[in-house]
Amino acid sequence: MKNFSLSILLLGSLLVFSAFWMLNIKAEFDQAETEHSMQIQETAGHLDELSDAVFEQYKNIFETLARTRAIKEQEPEETTALFQELKNAFPEIVNFAAVDASGSFFASGIPIDRNNLPTIKDLYFFKNLAAGQRFAVMEPHIGPISAQKVTGIVVALTNARNQFNGLVGATFSLEVFLIRWQEILKKQPSFSAMVTDGNGKPFFARGPFFPKGMDTVE
Repeated sequence: MKNFSLSILLLGSLLVFSAFWMLNIKAEFDQAETEHSMQIQETAGHLDELSDAVFEQYKNIFETLARTRAIKEQEPEETTALFQELKNAFPEIVNFAAVDASGSFFASGIPIDRNNLPTIKDLYFFKNLAAGQRFAVMEPHIGPISAQKVTGIVVALTNARNQFNGLVGATFSLEVFLIRWQEILKKQPSFSAMVTDGNGKPFFARGPFFPKGMDTVE
């Protein structure tokens, strides 16, 4: 009987110890998970700040451009000449362009086919500005003129009645942002980063979770 009672006591102690050990492991895991989550949020915040700095650098330029006579009156030749000059002055910008209220381009720093004008009427940022927003960051997309993976900034154009009348903006290659992100991502070698368009389609993927980059995602 004593042996049986001792066995029960030992078993009970073992179960209590096991339960304590499991709870301790879970607590450590939860703490590690919380710390990791905070690291991800902090890193994402730094990447966001770096990206915002790129857009803010050019926002004032485009708010000024939106008020120039040639662009407000949507004169194709004069506006195109202006965009070509700007494109030469800012080499990190892929293109400067402007569209009318229908979403069709009327001027571009990169030559366009006047007989078959490209359009952005189906892109989210165009719809947002058409609905009343004055400034927007482009979702990553394939530029209809440059055919590159780009993002960028756009500012609404308005008519004499202050109604939406198109937009003016610039596109940046995603590499502009990747160069800025690189230093932060180097400090977190276990992190992976992915950029998607407005529909969730990946445009960029890098890090240990994507060993083959975009090939892994696709």
